[in-house]
Amino acid sequence: MAVRKADGSQEKISFSRSELKAARTIFPGLLGVMNLSKPQEIKTSIPLPPGQEPILTAHANVPRYRRALYFLESARGFRDLGMKIAMYCSLFETLFSTDAAEITHKIAHRIAVFLEQEPQKRCELYARIKKAYGIRSKVVHGDEVKMEAKMIQAISVDVDEIARRIFRKIGSSKELFDQFQATKGELDEYFLRESFGGAPAEFPTEQN
Repeated sequence: MAVRKADGSQEKISFSRSELKAARTIFPGLLGVMNLSKPQEIKTSIPLPPGQEPILTAHANVPRYRRALYFLESARGFRDLGMKIAMYCSLFETLFSTDAAEITHKIAHRIAVFLEQEPQKRCELYARIKKAYGIRSKVVHGDEVKMEAKMIQAISVDVDEIARRIFRKIGSSKELFDQFQATKGELDEYFLRESFGGAPAEFPTEQN
């Protein structure tokens, strides 16, 4: 089948028997923890024929992972490399953001902590995500991206792989999947604990 790849190209892809077997070991666990009975999209009240109604994926009733998958689908459908990277960054924000403060730093830090254990690898991943956000910022604001096309292409491929790792880890257990469906406050607490090596949630305050 013909697919749009992370580097912006499109080609017919064939899968080997071993690759299909590997997929069979991944998808049951990944999909098994997802409650697909929840709303996947919210239709508006604009009178149009069935299937043509506008939708609002950003509605509060749409689960966080469904919104993330929407951005993943959009990213992989774009031919424009800048827009692909922008959609991947929106995917990251859907899963890891809880407020608008220091968004680039916070998302890059949380993903690095989530995916890597070694300090050096966390620093490297943090820098890679920050670089992707630099492109995203220019793209969504209509600015020029003064970077070689091959480098932008490499960043697009990189963030696609990061997204794969994120989804595979979130889908590795029901407990972890539920954590990413929790409230923003609970998600904040989770990343605070992870940043301090799994320390207790009760941190001292100034009043203490």
